[in-house]
Amino acid sequence: MRASSPHHGQSGDAARHAGVSRPVLIALAVGSVGLLWLMLHVGLGPIAQAAEQLGWRGFGIVVLFHLGLIAAMGCAWRQHGPEQASLGGFILGRFVRDSAAEALPLSQVGGFVIGARALTLSGATGLFAASSTLVDLTIEAFAKLPYTVLGLLLLQMGGAAAHGAMLWAITGLGLALVLLPPIAFLVLQARGADWIEKLAAALARRMGANWPFDQGALRAEITRLYRRRGAVARAFCIHSSTWMLGGVELWLMLHLMGSNLGLAPAIVIDSLLNGLRSFAFAIPGALGVQEAGYVALGTLFDLPPEVAVAMSLLRRGRDLAYGVPGVVIWQYVEGRRLRQRSF
Repeated sequence: MRASSPHHGQSGDAARHAGVSRPVLIALAVGSVGLLWLMLHVGLGPIAQAAEQLGWRGFGIVVLFHLGLIAAMGCAWRQHGPEQASLGGFILGRFVRDSAAEALPLSQVGGFVIGARALTLSGATGLFAASSTLVDLTIEAFAKLPYTVLGLLLLQMGGAAAHGAMLWAITGLGLALVLLPPIAFLVLQARGADWIEKLAAALARRMGANWPFDQGALRAEITRLYRRRGAVARAFCIHSSTWMLGGVELWLMLHLMGSNLGLAPAIVIDSLLNGLRSFAFAIPGALGVQEAGYVALGTLFDLPPEVAVAMSLLRRGRDLAYGVPGVVIWQYVEGRRLRQRSF
């Protein structure tokens, strides 16, 4: 009993200060309204019929495929750690990061904070968890650029030439969407390290921990990680591969749903949609934005809107299928650590 009460307060504070604020709740409400309107506009019956085509077996295949991608992204994060660092700790941290971002009403920033916290539970220092999270996110964002460029090239080469100037508008918008997040991360690290340190210290106190590092320690640690050129290059290559495999995952889902959309169009849709999701980071799960993006991009390849919406909802179901267990695992690990401190 002694451990359960503080654990509940600690995890609640962590989630609340990680991203559950009034602006986030407003964004969630707006996204929910937009999603409901789109579903009613397309038709609930056609959407349900399109989703049923996947079946439980196909859904399980998609979930397992995505879990493999999460493990690969954990390996990319691991490149920044010391040689003796446990790979399992980084995979768990990435799993918890994505789970919290998708299964809890948090912005993506909330998932980043909770993922860093999960990494500390495997023995990493708070300083390394915070700095390596920022570095990993920046590299992952830059690794999206080649994937987006590939998608835009395939869009220009493959199809939809009849859409004319619209393709060039999409190309410019796609490049802007994919360039903004990594540039923002770099500016934040270069100009806002002191602010990040204050935020990390505040979050650590809220989660019952501390931030026993001198001012400027986070900036110095980030600089040290970037100087490890080999680790940065390896992480970039792994993240680039996982982005590419994301297009394969989308194609696999559509194939299992009975769609004859090819791999190239799937890469176009997935690469541009991920850029759109990054831009809508303040909306939990990009609710509504993701569905509208799938419908808009699907029209370039004559993908029926009910299939596009069903695919988006199935993607959300996939995220919940691993996200809910991920949050439960995080809660369990937090609780076990508190119990060990109590006795």
